Amino acid sequence: MNKLYPYIIFCVLLIFLTGCATVSLEQEKEAEFYYKMGLSYLNEGNIQMAYVQFHKAYQISPDNKDILYGLGLAYFQLEEYDKAKDYYLKALSIDPMYSDVHNNLGVLYLRLNQLNEAEKAFKKALANPLYQTPEKAFYNLGNTYYRKGQFEYSVNSFMDALRRSPSFYLAYYGLALAYNKMGRYG
Repeated sequence: MNKLYPYIIFCVLLIFLTGCATVSLEQEKEAEFYYKMGLSYLNEGNIQMAYVQFHKAYQISPDNKDILYGLGLAYFQLEEYDKAKDYYLKALSIDPMYSDVHNNLGVLYLRLNQLNEAEKAFKKALANPLYQTPEKAFYNLGNTYYRKGQFEYSVNSFMDALRRSPSFYLAYYGLALAYNKMGRYG
């Protein structure tokens, strides 16, 4: 019996730890449901309900990068920028190549007039070759350069956005503003 005792303790601890450490499939589905509801409310402009749904998802799955990103988006809309930044950074600690988070972190820095930090965040978003909507980061990078007074860089970024998505009308507007500042009227 003495020889089996350590193995029994080990097995009991293993069962206990695996039961506590993971989220069950049912809980994952529930967290995903709340996350998707949060996105739906966010898209409708109902920020408070999005905030509630994201928090419900977060209580179930606090290490889910998408849920952390959703919370960051909700806090950004509520203009609680410190909390938004915290959740964005938590999501990036899980997935450093999460381009949408880098892009939105850059938007947050742009809002706070931290232009150098914004530039770095947009460039990190663009460093991911799998980023599906790089035109957004190029556009935001163009805005950053515009606000820094670097109009040539701004034009290049807006042009990069248009090369990736010719129908991205915001880039045309940014391009017109940059050309205007440079005295290059069309």
